[in-house]
Amino acid sequence: MKTIFLALLLAASLPVLATAQRSTMPGVVVNENGTSTTLRVVKLDVSVRITGTLAVTTMDMTVHNPFPRILEGEFEFPITEGQTISRFALDINGHVRDGVVVPKEKARATFEAIIKRKVDPALMEWTRGNTFRSRIYPLPANGTRRIVIAYEQQLRASSDGYLYSLPFAFTDTVRTFSFVMDVAAFGTRPVLSGSDWKDVDFTPNGRTYHAETHLENAVIDRLFQCLIPVTSGKTFTAVNDFDGRKYFATFLGIPSQRTRRIAPSRITLAWDASLSGMKRDIDKELNVLDNLFRLYPNVDVTLAPFAIGALPVQKFRITSGNWSALRTALRSMVYDGGTQFATAPLAGGGTDLYLLFSDGISTFGAASAPPGDAEVITIASSTTANHASLSDIARRSGGSYLNLAEGTIDDAVDLLAYRPVRLASVRVEQGDVDGLYPVGGQVANDMITVGGILKSDEAVIELQFESGPGTARLERIRISGREDFDSGTTVARLWAHSELGRYGADPVRNEAAITAIGQRFGIVTQGTSLIVLELLEDYVRFNIAPPASEPALLAQWTERRKGIVDDSVRRRSLHKEEMLALWNQRKEWYDRVFEPYVPPVTDIPMREPDSTAFTFKTPVPLKIRNGTTGILRGLVTGTDGKPVSGATVRILGTTRGGLTRNNGTYYITNVPAGDYTVRINMPASGAVRDTVSTNLTVLPGHEQTVDARFRRGVIDFYESNGAMDREGPLPAASVKGNGFNIRGSRASGAVVRTQAVEITDQLSDGFAAGSGNAAEPVVEAEVSQRSDDVTLTETARALTTPLPAAPESSDALMPAKSPQNREGTTDRFKKEATAATTSGRIMLIDSDSSTSYLSAMKAAKPADAYRIYLTLRPQYENSPQFYLDAADILRSKGRLAEALRVLSNIAELKAEDHEQLRVLAGRLLQLGHADLAVLMYEDVLRIRGEEPQSYRDLGLALAAAKRYPDAIRYLYAVVDRPWDNRFPEVEMIALNELNHLVAKNGLSVDTTVVDPRFIGNMPVDVRIVLAWDADNTDVDMWVTDPSGEKCFYGHRETTIGGRISRDLTGGYGPEEFLLKNAAKGAYKVQANYYGNSRQRASGPATIQLELYTHYGKPNETKKTITLPLTGNKQTLDIGTLMME
Repeated sequence: MKTIFLALLLAASLPVLATAQRSTMPGVVVNENGTSTTLRVVKLDVSVRITGTLAVTTMDMTVHNPFPRILEGEFEFPITEGQTISRFALDINGHVRDGVVVPKEKARATFEAIIKRKVDPALMEWTRGNTFRSRIYPLPANGTRRIVIAYEQQLRASSDGYLYSLPFAFTDTVRTFSFVMDVAAFGTRPVLSGSDWKDVDFTPNGRTYHAETHLENAVIDRLFQCLIPVTSGKTFTAVNDFDGRKYFATFLGIPSQRTRRIAPSRITLAWDASLSGMKRDIDKELNVLDNLFRLYPNVDVTLAPFAIGALPVQKFRITSGNWSALRTALRSMVYDGGTQFATAPLAGGGTDLYLLFSDGISTFGAASAPPGDAEVITIASSTTANHASLSDIARRSGGSYLNLAEGTIDDAVDLLAYRPVRLASVRVEQGDVDGLYPVGGQVANDMITVGGILKSDEAVIELQFESGPGTARLERIRISGREDFDSGTTVARLWAHSELGRYGADPVRNEAAITAIGQRFGIVTQGTSLIVLELLEDYVRFNIAPPASEPALLAQWTERRKGIVDDSVRRRSLHKEEMLALWNQRKEWYDRVFEPYVPPVTDIPMREPDSTAFTFKTPVPLKIRNGTTGILRGLVTGTDGKPVSGATVRILGTTRGGLTRNNGTYYITNVPAGDYTVRINMPASGAVRDTVSTNLTVLPGHEQTVDARFRRGVIDFYESNGAMDREGPLPAASVKGNGFNIRGSRASGAVVRTQAVEITDQLSDGFAAGSGNAAEPVVEAEVSQRSDDVTLTETARALTTPLPAAPESSDALMPAKSPQNREGTTDRFKKEATAATTSGRIMLIDSDSSTSYLSAMKAAKPADAYRIYLTLRPQYENSPQFYLDAADILRSKGRLAEALRVLSNIAELKAEDHEQLRVLAGRLLQLGHADLAVLMYEDVLRIRGEEPQSYRDLGLALAAAKRYPDAIRYLYAVVDRPWDNRFPEVEMIALNELNHLVAKNGLSVDTTVVDPRFIGNMPVDVRIVLAWDADNTDVDMWVTDPSGEKCFYGHRETTIGGRISRDLTGGYGPEEFLLKNAAKGAYKVQANYYGNSRQRASGPATIQLELYTHYGKPNETKKTITLPLTGNKQTLDIGTLMME
């Protein structure tokens, strides 16, 4: 499948030097089978507005999709130091609609809820590493899409003023191009740098200078730069009114007063050797060191590399500037693994100066770098870096941050040779000022901006500068709210950017403050996102105010929101009651006595299915044994013969019923034997709803098939039961029209739309029609249809399958030492556990076959395996599965430290990819690194807090780390909070795990946060849990018991008491199989990869299966396996549980 990635890779504020690094410009990239092709930007309009030292750049582009089908796009924009997104807009129904800033979790939950309807919202998020990312859908087949992006930046000061730069780099012809620039700052004419843009000229327009150019069918690959001259000592002050407050900013030119550094005798190079180091400009960094040793030719150097931890240190003596041995060591540095910034070697080195070379992005483990015990100069050469973190590390030690991606070698030499002028202190001398910035310690390179909130009419602020002992100098600035007043919001946004920079050094701890500022000032932050919605109904439903740029839409939204009462408390209460009803149903299942399995003497011959019978997505071999219940199944199709989803099937007089799935099928189990009327309500788009009823007899131990099918003209009725068939016309008048109503134990799974008239639900069985515990969903419209014709087909048949032989395996994995004698097992755990009547062995598939491409690693000696891994890595460097497999091989050879480093590479592959982080965290848990897994799952929760799996995964990791109170809190959060209907009854799985934790640890676990009605352990002989890492992916778990009866999404309860949880077709899982009392024999476990609806390029989904015997009992055993899925419709035989 082709997938489009729309990557906007821009850089601004680059110095006027040939060494400046250029970034790729806007482009649409099609990624197919690892091959990338850039699509054409056919129209581009660029406008730049500079006020004071704040520049706003807007790019309005039209991209063309030449492929013959609709595709999804991924839009990426890595920002440089001091930049942030201020606008994001898309064409919606022919006009451009602006995005609005909302909290990140709410934006993402809204987006996920809407995109399931194939509507085209867009979401712009800020990910780790200063990259903005958005998914865009649809990109029309053979059509175009218009995208608008704007970003703000504080211009960088140079020796002559402020410099603005935009490196255009379009290699394909752009049909239409325009460029407009307006500069309002300091009253001086901007000066173009270089000769690439001789056709552009600045003309005065009042206090503003204006320039523009227009081109047709041109290649736009020229670097645009202009300088805004500012003389030393020149000040410019502006005051804005914003949201009832007066914000001011004063721009002050600073005379240069640098002092020469005292030559250091000891220098430590803190060298980031993580995988991301391969993206750094190492040549440029070595050039910096070459100049360093020219300045200080005789010095002791400690090379202290780090990745997920500190690596071996090397010592060097530089004499007469000869640093060849150090250069060789750096050239041969191995870049591998994640980055744990807490292990950066910035203390205890007995050094005079630290040079930290890194992108500043901590991807693995603890993120906060230790404070330096000497001056730290941080240096980044990557185009993507955490500028705020690197600046903060340097500032706290009295050092400086050098952004080599934008700066030059000359900048580096100046920083290493001289102590820069710093703002030592800033204070209010007269008047009342709040929120003053900057704080003391900031470098003042020729120019500094001072701002805050003016609470009095006037104020005087005193600044003290110094560049070393005895160099202090005072400056005073005066602010007047009346004289310096300026319309607009530029100064207010400057203040907001200053606050964001201050909080950005520790974004996780300061998330609430960052989010509040972002929402208030309309700035995208790490806690907020920009979202674009298509329909007014969605703005109303999710309580998101439309953009102010569309006042008519905003007025409609305001009117529609009137009278809407926040019923979150009531919904939460209803949710709890629904959960209690489901929990009671589970208790009822647990207390029920099931038929024991007895091997059959004879089998009943199976009747061939009717020719009109529907073929399920997989064959369903079922053994229905003598009992008191039967099964009802069938297919509902429309006039076009296609399956109908959302049709309601009810067995009148019972609480049994269901909704048809997306493939039109339904499957209802445990129907008591007897005579019934079955009613099928057909969802559709007309004025009357079709209702068809027929009578049938449910036979014990038999399966009945009732198919409903439209035909035009008449309604035929066909019934088959044993040897008796009858056929005849059914008058159309008997097809009744009535309203649509959904009730059930999980009725929130229903979706009712009024425009596309779509009714869907993921229920397949167990639908309690009219149940007293049912929750009534809000139905916004009556959905009905005029009757055409319906055909009913009814077939009764008994099914059997031969008993499978117990599997033979020479490498069966036997359980480890019985947990009965494990430390921490409590009397309560022993008391509540049911005595085991069987013992279990777990046999998993040999996964070596999937790692044959690593045969050289497997065959190598332990000491050589890592070296061979490094030679193989370039072929698979972007594959998470490669690192999983390689780490497993290293672990099997006893190379545990190398295995962990290799595994941690997954965190480096893509910023904030929750799917990959889930895989990594799960494997860390398997390897016993629970504390590291907790940190990974905390990242996942921060990224995907709207999904219950994020809370469950973190809760289980906390339990493994023996942090039981936190574990209980996060597991109960899954139960206590209503979730999107993509995750039906996931609460019951978390509740089972919570009770298991409580029973296992007894009084050591505090359960005060848990409603006591949910407390109750239910130990079982067999528990199997399947989860996977991918959204919009359907994986089914199948468990076949010794009788041959298969438990799966369409047959959720078995004769001997097996029970499987609801089918999670939307992604992630988990799915859980439970069996209280296991019969002796083999239990075959399979995973069926039904398919995915992801339209972006992703690696194969990865599944994780956990198999328990005697879950919740003293002799509990557990095995875990992780496997990749390679293709749709794939079925994996994962393992077998042998109960003996």
